[in-house]
Amino acid sequence: MDTLIRFIFLGFLLSGCANIHTLPRADREPVLKAYAGRILALRQSCYFGNLYDENEFWMLSPYPFEYVSHLNHANGEPIHPLSPQGIIPAGTRFEVAAIGFPSQLEVATRLLTSPRFSIWVHLTPVDNEKLLKGRDSFVILLPLGTQTREMAEKEIDKMLGEESKVLPWLEERKTSIREAIEHKSVEPGMSIDEVTASRGTPEVWMNDHARDGREVQVAWYRDEEIWFIDGLLDDTKPPRERKK
Repeated sequence: MDTLIRFIFLGFLLSGCANIHTLPRADREPVLKAYAGRILALRQSCYFGNLYDENEFWMLSPYPFEYVSHLNHANGEPIHPLSPQGIIPAGTRFEVAAIGFPSQLEVATRLLTSPRFSIWVHLTPVDNEKLLKGRDSFVILLPLGTQTREMAEKEIDKMLGEESKVLPWLEERKTSIREAIEHKSVEPGMSIDEVTASRGTPEVWMNDHARDGREVQVAWYRDEEIWFIDGLLDDTKPPRERKK
């Protein structure tokens, strides 16, 4: 019965695949040429855990999994991956093993309860194969709606960079800041780049004012606001509710 249900869903899936929004074929080759086979370093410390119901790969995300969603229930409510297994620190080196674009064939071979319409960037650890813990690779999911070469490269570059640039930059940070980045925490005086390496790219930037009237840049995350004055972390606050 499970097999029958799977084939029914698969047929339904294939019937609707013509509307998949992905990179045009002409844009895929340049992206593959730019990244596939390269050894790059994580720019941002990431949580890792199950790729939803897919048990062959680990998913990487700079954000807590309780705020991550690439799937929805039938009623529109978001589906979140299970709790993460741990943190992979910024600076960890990976080889870009493959990039899976959601073509009709690719979508048809993905687990029905996985983010099958996203672009999957497959990564293999370079320095510590024990990180795999019995699985073939890690996966970074690019946002739905990534439809051009420029958009894809921008999203990949947020997460991965040349080791010759990322590793020296990390080494130049003072010890307490390197440890904060490694544990995805923050401390006063961190720069915007340092906070981004720890917490990920802010979902929203806002402007505000401190009590003394100074202008503040606010990095908004779903679990915290981080306030910067003159480009340095001054304070953290609970996140204000944002209109959908």
